Amino acid sequence: MEYRLLCQLASEPTRVFTRNELMSAVWGFTSGRTRTLDSHCSRLRAKLATDTCPLVLNLWGIGYRLIDGGIASDASPVSARGQAARDGS
Repeated sequence: MEYRLLCQLASEPTRVFTRNELMSAVWGFTSGRTRTLDSHCSRLRAKLATDTCPLVLNLWGIGYRLIDGGIASDASPVSARGQAARDGS
């Protein structure tokens, strides 16, 4: 399932996919409370992350996307908050 999730994200690397879009495309359903997507994205992050940034970005309240080129150059509020938390700011 991680591979299917990665393929879906890679199909449009700069697009933000909503949770429902990813659940429907990868698992074929959108209803119900499940942490399946979060768990798979977390495992993908762990496998694909570099020392400087994750390649799978969670945009809180919106969805997930890949970071284009592996560089967080978009300065999105989520990535900035996450970096500030890691830096202790």
